[in-house]
Amino acid sequence: MIDAVRTQRIEASQIDGDLGYGAWWWMRSFGSADAYFAWGYGGQLVLVFDDLRSVVVVTSRSDVDGATSTAVSYSIFSVITDHVVPALGG
Repeated sequence: MIDAVRTQRIEASQIDGDLGYGAWWWMRSFGSADAYFAWGYGGQLVLVFDDLRSVVVVTSRSDVDGATSTAVSYSIFSVITDHVVPALGG
């Protein structure tokens, strides 16, 4: 089952050049680390970094409209790339 989640089935480059979709989970590179992740409304995320042996959980505002929700998520992606991944050794 885990392999099915981590196997890209859809390329979502129209949303983000690094974004792919597997079986119910998204996948993306965050700097030097690849992750597969559950992505919920308002920037709720559960990210699995196999190579870093880490799981990162993010909660954020969920009372925003769709465009704002996407902007919030990408702000979170930047924080993960710039701060979290390096702190985990990536």
